[in-house]
Amino acid sequence: MTGIDPRDESLAAVRAQLCAIPLARQMQIEIAHAGDGRLRLRAPLAPNINDKGSAFGGSLVSLMTLAGWGLATWQLAKAGLPADVYVADSNVRYLAPLYDALEAEAWLEDGQWDDFVATFRQRSRARCRIAARIALPDGGEATVFSGRYVALAGGRAAAPAASMPASSRWSPTMRKPAILLLVLAAMLLALPAHARGARQGRLLEQAQAAFASAVRWSDYEQALQLVDPDWLAANPVTDLELERYRQLRVTSYREGGSIALPDGTVVREVEVGAVNRHTQAERTVRWRETWRWDAAAGRWWQGAGLPDFWDGH
Repeated sequence: MTGIDPRDESLAAVRAQLCAIPLARQMQIEIAHAGDGRLRLRAPLAPNINDKGSAFGGSLVSLMTLAGWGLATWQLAKAGLPADVYVADSNVRYLAPLYDALEAEAWLEDGQWDDFVATFRQRSRARCRIAARIALPDGGEATVFSGRYVALAGGRAAAPAASMPASSRWSPTMRKPAILLLVLAAMLLALPAHARGARQGRLLEQAQAAFASAVRWSDYEQALQLVDPDWLAANPVTDLELERYRQLRVTSYREGGSIALPDGTVVREVEVGAVNRHTQAERTVRWRETWRWDAAAGRWWQGAGLPDFWDGH
């Protein structure tokens, strides 16, 4: 690692929490720099590549989201204030494909860290808005991010630096035996209902981000992997329909807020823009995602198929 004070136990605590996130391990995320109120996370391209040879959109947004989370967590840990930090909402723009390692830098978008820490110390909760970017090798921007984060008191105590290896790089020796995963799964089933609800909320955010990323990159086959199998059985997507979608290049995917219905379904309004690759004609449609929790599978399904750019025709 570079640009990191090895004596910073608060940063070691953030690294320990990163190591505990399965997605971060799979992406092979490491802390690249921490200082001057900024945090940079890095991940190699190989485990985060898509079928086009560039960085997968889901990895890009995940790295920026984690960079913002890590930055807020670190600022509170430095003040001796363990907390649980959540991302409340975010906005992402995908500007150019990235064919190199992913490196996300996050910084406070508004206000001062001293004010954020003081508010948390006084009220046991605080909000902040964090910006992040992933740069191209030439210095341009591949992706930019703005997210609102919420910190709540009662977070996990800082893990001692000795609990983690000196380097944050991942190695095969860090993988846990399968039996440990079974034990953790059993523990998860024993969690109180509110904890399971928080987990479902995190899984919903991940599923929504993955679906939006797939559509943004016009990767409709990947998007269909997140569509409810029951919906697909009743509305099979033919090769001809997929070819029709492939004629479009999605230019924007603006997400509105999510609303939970009484039956547990979550609805999110979106606005999708697209350009016909052949005619260059533009169109924008308003569409509604519907998300259903599958308790047996432990995941969310998107129950409205793909955006309808043709108004049913």
